[in-house]
Amino acid sequence: MNDYDTKRKYYIFGAHSRAQTLSIYLRKLHPDWSIVAFLYDNDEKNPKEIDSITVIRLTCKVCSCRTSGVFYYYKESSYDL
Repeated sequence: MNDYDTKRKYYIFGAHSRAQTLSIYLRKLHPDWSIVAFLYDNDEKNPKEIDSITVIRLTCKVCSCRTSGVFYYYKESSYDL
């Protein structure tokens, strides 16, 4: 394994129960990875931190990053597209 594989950092989009559950699963599956922050972009009330990890409100588009992974959970929608 190279240095990139053993020190992976990632963001989780969302800060409520499903995102927090995802963070627990990812920590169990990849204990050598670390969460950089939880991200959100809505007007709902969100905590400032989750388990000492910063929660950040996005006010612009997110760019992809080669050194970090982005994991997210989205709610199902009943909207017709």
